[in-house]
This record gives sequence, C-alpha cells and structure tokens, in this order.
Amino acid sequence: MKIVLLTDTHGDTQNIEKMKDDISSSDVVIVVGDITHFGGHDEAAKVIDAIRKYQPNVYGVSGNCDYHDIDAYLDVEQINIHGKVVRLAKDLYIAGLGGSQTTPFDTPNEYQEKDYIRILDELGQKVESRNSRVILAAHNPPYGTACDKVRSGANVGSRPVRQFIEKHSPLICLCGHIHESAAKDMIADTMVINPGPAKDGHYGLIEITEKGIKAEIKKASAAKKRFRFF
Repeated sequence: MKIVLLTDTHGDTQNIEKMKDDISSSDVVIVVGDITHFGGHDEAAKVIDAIRKYQPNVYGVSGNCDYHDIDAYLDVEQINIHGKVVRLAKDLYIAGLGGSQTTPFDTPNEYQEKDYIRILDELGQKVESRNSRVILAAHNPPYGTACDKVRSGANVGSRPVRQFIEKHSPLICLCGHIHESAAKDMIADTMVINPGPAKDGHYGLIEITEKGIKAEIKKASAAKKRFRFF
C-alpha cells in the first residue's frame, strides 16, 4: 500500500497541485490535521476537493487550528477517523486522533490530557479487537522524539500518544503539528514520521509491504508563505 501523508495544509491548495503525481499514484491520502487556518466548512472542502481531484480515497482528522465544525464536515464526507479504527486493506487498519493537547496559543481544538487519555484508551480497545496491523494517525506527535521538538530544542509532544504507541505498537505513527520538526524516528518497533507542513510543500510518502515499511519526507516547490504558524 502506498500512502501520501499530508499535515498542516492550513487552507493551502497550491502545493497539492505540485504533489499530484505522488497523490494520484497512491492508494490513499491521509490528512493529519490543521486542514484549515482557523477556517470553516468551505476552506476544508477546498482542501479535500483539491486532493480528491487526484485521489478520491481520503481519510483525515482535524487539528488544533480547525474549528469543531470541521469534524462535522469530515463526518458528512465519511472520511473522519478521529476516535475510529478504519480498514484500509486486508489486515491493515488506521486509527485516528485529532486536535492537540493544550498549547500556549489557546487554539480552538485542544484537549486536556485526561480527555486525550480517555479517547486513546477507547481507541486502544478498538485496536485490540481487530488483532491486525494498525497505523496511528495523530495530529499531535508523541512526546520525546525528533518529531516533537520546537526551535528551543524542547520536546512538546503528547505523553498519552507515546503511551498508546508503547502499549499497542502500531506499524507507524503519522503526525504533524510541530512545523519545525520534520523528521523520522522510532519508538521501539514503531516508526514515527512528521513530514512538516503541506502549506510549505512538505509531505510524506509511505509504502507498506509484507516485508516492512519505507517512509520518506518529500518537498514540492513551496508556495509563498502566507501564515504565521502556531
């Protein structure tokens, strides 16, 4: 299976056009949060429609910069995987976690740690019942990897997400949120990848075979920056 990972589009569609060859040759596109830049239904639809132009098979979760009605839009489109486990292929499922834990910026889609723990516990029960290979798609990266470092060097990821990975050992964790922390890392046998913001042309390309996983971070020609990142 070939997966294109997009995160932190923040309403941008210019770079999606530049990724079209990989998107169109993929089996599925996973959008891991911050679909909009504090926008609504129309902005989210613009992004999802731009992806569907090249690949109709799309799943996603909202991010901390998405208002709650983005979840409602994803539900209507039947592509929302927040708190769900969805079958991608034989013996391969994807589990989703949207939003983020609290930030200094008071963004609209944030969770207290106890709420994240509850959602992840419920997700873990669903994962265990499948008894199959699982991908975790979480906007908030796990704590303590190369994928959750801010410019100061501090790790600001989610401890509950890391605990989920340590307990359930998904094949790979697809994440975003921390724009300056595009990287790949490992937690035990689980690969973690944050490709960096799609609004700047970054994306991930993942191939899953019976032999294992290949993941790379790619960059299309970046469009002009328009937003300040939170």
